[in-house]
Amino acid sequence: MKVSIVTVCFNSASTIGETIESVASQNFTNIEYVIVDGKSNDGTLNIINDSLQKLPKNTLVISENDRGIYDAMNKGLAKSSGDVVGFLNSDDVFADPNAIDLIAKTFEESDAAIVYGNIVYTASNDLASVTRYWRASHPPASGMRFGWHPPHPAFYVKRDVLIKYGGFNLDFKIAGDYEMMVRLITKFGLKAAWCDHLIVRMREGGASNAGISAIWNANRECWKAWEVNGLKPSLALLIGKLSWKAYQRLGPKK
Repeated sequence: MKVSIVTVCFNSASTIGETIESVASQNFTNIEYVIVDGKSNDGTLNIINDSLQKLPKNTLVISENDRGIYDAMNKGLAKSSGDVVGFLNSDDVFADPNAIDLIAKTFEESDAAIVYGNIVYTASNDLASVTRYWRASHPPASGMRFGWHPPHPAFYVKRDVLIKYGGFNLDFKIAGDYEMMVRLITKFGLKAAWCDHLIVRMREGGASNAGISAIWNANRECWKAWEVNGLKPSLALLIGKLSWKAYQRLGPKK
C-alpha cells in the first residue's frame, strides 16, 4: 500500500519545518509526499527545498497561485498516486513516527474506504501543551446527524473513492473538509474504520476557530454541507457539535 500525504502551505515558514520533520520521521516506508505551496514570499519554499534530502524519495513540490486552501488540496489530490490519501496542514505534525503505519494497518485489517484517528489541539507556540483532546470514537453512521464527525487532520481515504465521489467543494471557504465527510459517510454511506491512536498534533488558531465570527461562519457552512448533498440538517446537529467541542476542551487531555 502506498500512502500519499498532501501538505498545502502559504507563508508557513514559522511552522512547516516541524511538519516536514514529522513526515520525514515516519517509519512507514511507502509514502508519497505532495507539497502544494501558494507562492509563499516568506522563505517557506527555501525551507522545503532545503529539506528535500530527508523527505521520502517520492516527494513532489508545486509552487503556484491558487484559489484558496481547498483548491490547493484538490491540486495535491490530482497529483497524488497513492492507494490512500490524507492531508497534513503546514502547521500540524504527526504525533508519532508510527502514525502512518497505524493508519495503513487499519486499512489492511478492515474493508473500509475511510480510516480516521485521534488528534490533539495544542497551544500555537508549544506542540507539547495540549488544549483539547479529540478522541474520535466510532458511533453508528447516524452519529454525524447529531454533531459527531471524524477529525479531518487524521482522515484518510482510498484515492479511487475520492476520484469517484469528488474532492473538495470550492464553494466552501472554511468547512470544505466537513462537507467532504458528510458526502462520503452520510450521503454515500461509505464504511469508515477508527484507528484508536493519536495521529496528529494540531495547533490552535485554524480558520474555523479564529473568533466568534469564524465559528459562526463555520457552523453556517456545516449546515450548508448537508443541504448541498440533498440531506436535511437539524438543530440536533449544531447542539451536538458544540457539545462535542465542549467535552473535548473540558474532558481528559490524553
